[in-house]
Amino acid sequence: IYCPPETSVLLASYAVQARHGDYNKTTHTPGFLVNDRLLPQRVIDQHKMSKDEWENSITTWWQEHRGMLREDAMMEYLKIAQDLEMYGVNYFEIRNKKGTELWLGVDALGLNIYEKDDRLTPKIGFPWSEIRNISFNDRKFIIKPIDKKAPDFVFFAPRVRINKRILALCMGNHELYMRRRKPDTIDVQQMKAQAREEKNAKQQEREKLQLALAARERAEKKQQEYEDRIRNMQEEMERSQANLIEAQDMIRRLEEQLKQLQAAKDDLEQRQNELQVMITRLEETKNMEAAERAKLEDEIRMKQEEVHKIQEEVSVKDSETKRLQEEVEEARRKQVKRKVCMILFQLVCLVPEECVDPPPEHRTRKHFPRCTVKAPIYYYLLSSTLNVYRIWPGAIVSKFTRAQTHAATDKTECGILILSLYFQENAKNYFTLQVVQKLNILTRLN
Repeated sequence: IYCPPETSVLLASYAVQARHGDYNKTTHTPGFLVNDRLLPQRVIDQHKMSKDEWENSITTWWQEHRGMLREDAMMEYLKIAQDLEMYGVNYFEIRNKKGTELWLGVDALGLNIYEKDDRLTPKIGFPWSEIRNISFNDRKFIIKPIDKKAPDFVFFAPRVRINKRILALCMGNHELYMRRRKPDTIDVQQMKAQAREEKNAKQQEREKLQLALAARERAEKKQQEYEDRIRNMQEEMERSQANLIEAQDMIRRLEEQLKQLQAAKDDLEQRQNELQVMITRLEETKNMEAAERAKLEDEIRMKQEEVHKIQEEVSVKDSETKRLQEEVEEARRKQVKRKVCMILFQLVCLVPEECVDPPPEHRTRKHFPRCTVKAPIYYYLLSSTLNVYRIWPGAIVSKFTRAQTHAATDKTECGILILSLYFQENAKNYFTLQVVQKLNILTRLN
């Protein structure tokens, strides 16, 4: 049977659906269909495509049949196959009166005559409704049309046995043709009604199964999202732990640097005291000999050089210590910001999409409806800085007591609890774990 390549791939996808069920990329890995004979060898030889490319084409169509039952896949396969030109046709070699070689095709609709080189397009057709009689005599076969004015079609078969087979096929197909035209009997009607009921029941079961599968897929997807969030949080915690260890190492190096700086300052102070003593001796011994005086002056000059050298070392160590202190302070600030972001991220992971309101800077106070406390936290997390947080535009909360009073008195709007953490001269507001716990308690009470 001739079948176009595209139709062959589609039929192969229905065959795989009927044989293996729905496509699953975890179990149906590449090369899964290598041992299945799904395509005609003629189609494979006709196109320069590898086995993997053919398998990908079949798999693409296979994925489209997800949820299709085995019976439905087989039915769709037959619906497509019966529309092929050569489907259900039995071919026999014949010759006409002139001796020209032809093909006789017998199918469910009638008889067709084909040329020797083309078995797809019939040259002459005889539907069952237009045939009056069929008979044969030895190797001679006669087709008589209903129209008495039309000439009889006569052909010759190679053997008498072939004519007998042709006549038997014609009688069987004509009987089925006449049976299809008659109204259904009561038994057939009952069987069709029962088949429809069974089909409807299977359809309902399939819909229930599809709903269950969809719910399971949603649950698995949600679980995968939660696992991804937990994994991201764990990775963030590991990075924070590594940064904390790095900061602790930096602090330890700073402490060692401070100890060295203090030792250098003590040494400098001692040398300065010794220099001062020498200068005092020089002033007191004005009448000493010239050699002793020159020797004392040399000692004083050497001591001054040592003091100057130590002062330079102390200056270098002091600048290095200041730079290291700035790095430590920056590391501490980053560590606090990471902790704040982790706390806020844990809250945001539980915020449903329907609870998220527009950012406060895009709305006025009167436009805010009742909402949970989690929605503004979502926008604080997405803000570019963590320096100042606002409950509403124009209302800056910097003290815990003020935020607590606002959350307790204003029942229709969100109350945000903020603690002030001060680092040196800059005061910045951050959320802490204690505040988040109290925030959750207040939310449940509200």
